[in-house]
Amino acid sequence: MLERLTQLSKWEQLGIPVAFAMLLLFVADRWVIKPISLEIKKLDAELVAARQEVIDNNKALRYKESVEEQYAQVKDLIGVSKDSQEGLNFKGDIDDMAPRNGIKVKSRKLLKPDVSDFLETYFVNIGGFEADIGALIHFLYEAHNAPGLLRVQRLVVGSQAPNSVVSGSMIISKAMTRAENQE
Repeated sequence: MLERLTQLSKWEQLGIPVAFAMLLLFVADRWVIKPISLEIKKLDAELVAARQEVIDNNKALRYKESVEEQYAQVKDLIGVSKDSQEGLNFKGDIDDMAPRNGIKVKSRKLLKPDVSDFLETYFVNIGGFEADIGALIHFLYEAHNAPGLLRVQRLVVGSQAPNSVVSGSMIISKAMTRAENQE
């Protein structure tokens, strides 16, 4: 075989190592360089995403003190739920507030509270009531201005002609932050 190689011209003898080098480059490109290149592109994309996440997190951290101050102010307004009796206390508050404002409650029921990691929301369903329209408006005003985060979630009102007495139903909620020791 070496004899045949010696019979080749000088250009042909130079072409064989060049062809072999080209073949090695092709193999290296296919099985070494391209997989590494693809991995680098994937890592670059992950780096860009991580960099954007850091930028977003830094923006959020700039507001941390402001949010903590605002939370401290609002936390006291909302109130802290110390135990499971808060729902019954809330129902009792509604039971006291309704007659004081001229609302005749026919039925009421404490609904299941909505509990999250940091907030408990209690609900009282007043299934039926009767009141003068002025008394209802005064009740709604007092509920809105009551301590804590008291809100009328749903209100259904119907008229009973010819006087100004209305009847209906409503769901009232009260949101409270959870006490530190509650799980």
